[in-house]
This record gives sequence, structure tokens and C-alpha cells, in this order.
Amino acid sequence: MFVDETMKGVMDATMNALYTEQIDVVAAEYAKIWDKLAEQATLRAVEVSLREAVDEQAEVHIGTLLAEEWADDAVDLMFEALIEAEVADEAHAQVQRDIDSGGGAEG
Repeated sequence: MFVDETMKGVMDATMNALYTEQIDVVAAEYAKIWDKLAEQATLRAVEVSLREAVDEQAEVHIGTLLAEEWADDAVDLMFEALIEAEVADEAHAQVQRDIDSGGGAEG
């Protein structure tokens, strides 16, 4: 009986050791899988952050280009207004000269 109980104890201990070893192997594999998943999640988060940063930079760049274009348009309009003002001033001066010389526009 003692031998049977001893053998049973040895068998139980051996089986427990094997189960523990298998559990450790499976746990190590799961840990590798979780590490890979965490790495992929981190890479995805970095990718999303980079895309957002690029989008923001693109918006800023587009805004800058539009502002430059609008500024150029405003400068063009200002020069056109100055030229028109000079033409109007010259026309007014000519009318005044005509009036002063007595040759005003008579209808």
C-alpha cells in the first residue's frame, strides 16, 4: 500500500509539474501575442497622430496660400484704385484747366 501511495504521489507530482510547465508555455505564448497586439496598437496610435499632424499642417499651408493669394488680390485692387484715382484727378485737373482758360465744356 505504501508503494502504491508513493507511486500515486510521484505520478501526481509529475503530472502537476507537466501541467505547470504547459501552463507556463501557454502563458509565455499569450504574453508574446499581447506584446504584439500592444505594439500594433502603439503603431496605430502613432500613425493616427501623424496623420492628424499632417492634416493640420496641410490646413495651415492651405490657409497660408489662400491668405497670400488674397493679399496679392488686395494689392492688385489697391493699385487699380490708385490708377483710377490718378486718372480721375487728371480728368478733374483738365476740366479745371479748361474752366480756368475759359474753354469749358459748353453744350
